[in-house]
Amino acid sequence: MKKAKVLLAGVLCGALLFSFAACGGGGNATLDGFTRAMRSLDMEKAASYCVDADSFEDTDPAMEMAVEFTDIIDGETEDVKKFCEDLLKECMRGFEYTVDSEEENADGTQKTLQLICSNYNTAQALGIFAVAIAAQASTSETGKVPLDVAEKRFDIEMDFVRDTEKTESEVSVVLVQQDGEWKLESGTLFAGVMLAAAVL
Repeated sequence: MKKAKVLLAGVLCGALLFSFAACGGGGNATLDGFTRAMRSLDMEKAASYCVDADSFEDTDPAMEMAVEFTDIIDGETEDVKKFCEDLLKECMRGFEYTVDSEEENADGTQKTLQLICSNYNTAQALGIFAVAIAAQASTSETGKVPLDVAEKRFDIEMDFVRDTEKTESEVSVVLVQQDGEWKLESGTLFAGVMLAAAVL
């Protein structure tokens, strides 16, 4: 059980910044570009829409999750990473946002946007999935679950989540002028706050 808790914590921390960001088409070019890049896990592109690009452009969320899963999923690291990439992208599929209001400061160098975001509770799906395969691994002879079994289990959890209502939340983000372009003041915070809001 301790192993399941450690794995769950690692997976949810890895997903925190990434699993709720997706292509929202919410009417703002910077946010639309950022979320499209996040949906494809193109971290370098996502970082280009942010002021604090250096904070996460070299991050590989799928690999971070794969490292957590290789202890209990039986598969080559690259295959587990590919599974994690697909897993994250699937979590992103249902995300939508709209800009509810926009306020610009007096000198026109900063905007504060109030967003209404919605997604299926993908954090819940990830949590249940992580606990389930950890429990299954603990009772197997090898201490691991075959990769194809893990893939099928995740599909089951996502099918269940997609049959439920989406979670809606309000999120505030700040855009600032940089080199004549509007950029997110904190891209990682934006992605993290959206996921946290989805869990509430």
